[in-house]
Amino acid sequence: MFNQKETLSGPKILKQYKEGRRDFSNINATMIDVAGKDLKGIIFKNANLGFSYFKNTDLMDADFTNANVEWSSFENANLTRTVFINANATWSKFNKVHFEKTNMQKADLSWSIFFDTNFTEADTKGANLSMIALHPSEITEEGLKTANAMLASLRDKLPFEAWVAMRFSVNTTSNKFKTIHNAEVLTETHYSIKTIGGYGNHTNDIVNSDNLTYSVSSAYKTDSKYKTKRSY
Repeated sequence: MFNQKETLSGPKILKQYKEGRRDFSNINATMIDVAGKDLKGIIFKNANLGFSYFKNTDLMDADFTNANVEWSSFENANLTRTVFINANATWSKFNKVHFEKTNMQKADLSWSIFFDTNFTEADTKGANLSMIALHPSEITEEGLKTANAMLASLRDKLPFEAWVAMRFSVNTTSNKFKTIHNAEVLTETHYSIKTIGGYGNHTNDIVNSDNLTYSVSSAYKTDSKYKTKRSY
């Protein structure tokens, strides 16, 4: 799949893009940080971009066909008409991404998370969607254990700073899982109290943790909605 002919750093990519270059096919550019940049129409076909940071990046009309973007963050990125055909995007973060006519056909999206996204706007025909999570309620302890095991296997293969950043990302996801889990416990406890003569209605109970706010009742209902497809 990958036959890299050129190795580039994030700053070099940004410099050349500013100078007019758009085609970066077949490059090797792992662990780049281009967060918040305007990279509309950039072409990363067959590129190796694993462990990279595209948070808040404008990737409208970008092309990641056959690219490797495993363990990368696209959080809050603009992926309007972006192409990920046959891309490897395992263990990646697509939270709060803007999907619009995004082509993810035959992409490997397994073990990735898509919280707070309009995922229905992405074409995922033939894509591997196994073990993805569309909401924190779909995260499981088994999934987190697998993520931690994967991280441990990468500890000596990545620069320490990159590994720490990934560790932080997994911990953030873990905290969201704990928030939802605690909300479920509180809801079940409150329900039990009500059934034996308890008081009040739990629909306005709120749980706050790690800048995350969930209504206990809405978390419980969301979990019920997704409980048959719990995964990551």
